[in-house]
This record gives sequence, C-alpha cells and structure tokens, in this order.
Amino acid sequence: MDRWLGKTAVVTGASSGIGAAVLQQLAKNGVNVVGLARRHQRVQEMAERLKGEKGKVYALRADVTKEDEVVAAFEWIRKNLGGVDILINNAGVTYKTNITDGEVQHWRMMFELNVIALGTCTREALKSMKSRNMDDGHIINVCR
Repeated sequence: MDRWLGKTAVVTGASSGIGAAVLQQLAKNGVNVVGLARRHQRVQEMAERLKGEKGKVYALRADVTKEDEVVAAFEWIRKNLGGVDILINNAGVTYKTNITDGEVQHWRMMFELNVIALGTCTREALKSMKSRNMDDGHIINVCR
C-alpha cells in the first residue's frame, strides 16, 4: 500500500456496505479518498470519524447514473486534488427478477447503474489518468 500513500482514489457507492468499508481502509492506509454517493452526508460523517488517519476523506454528492453529475465530480477532483489515481466502481444494484415476469424498471435501473454508470466513471477516470500521463493507475469493478 505504500506506493499509494498520498494518491487519490474515488469510491462510488461509498455511503454504505462494501463502498464504505473500502473507503475507510484506503483512508487508514494513507490514500486520499473521494466518496461519491447520493447519500453524501453518510460519507461526510465517515470523514469526520476518520480525521487523523493517514489519508483524507472527501464527500461528494453524485448520482452516478447522471452523466453530468459524474463529469462535475471528476472536474472537482481535477481542480481540487489534481486528478484520480484509483477508481473503485462499487455502486450497483441487483433485483431478483427473471425474464418471464420481471419488471422493466428494475432491468433499466440495473443496466443504468451497473453498466452505463460504471462506464461513465471509468471514462472520466481514464481521462484524468491519461491527462497526467499516468500509466499505473488502477480501476477496480466490484461485481454483484
């Protein structure tokens, strides 16, 4: 983990579950972490609890299914933190459904969040990494 000391990570879906746990561990190990979440106040509460750790936590409100909010978040990161070194695509949703009686709205939500939002966040992270000639960044996709 020492190679990531002082670097910047973005964690989507950071307000609970796996995203919250990853955010906390990264901060404790010296990585500065931007937690993207619709419920950003939960990330802010974690940031307060984690003050004094090696890494700093930043809470940003973003619905990753909305491209403009993702672009704005990554622009904020560029302006304020210099760019992204690590992306943890964690936001996701699963519905128990099947093709014979499944609800289209559930299929749409799964596709929007689990596929399109993941792609949008990845695109923006890659832009950030490429603009700084970074060739050793990491992108991790959490699957459900």
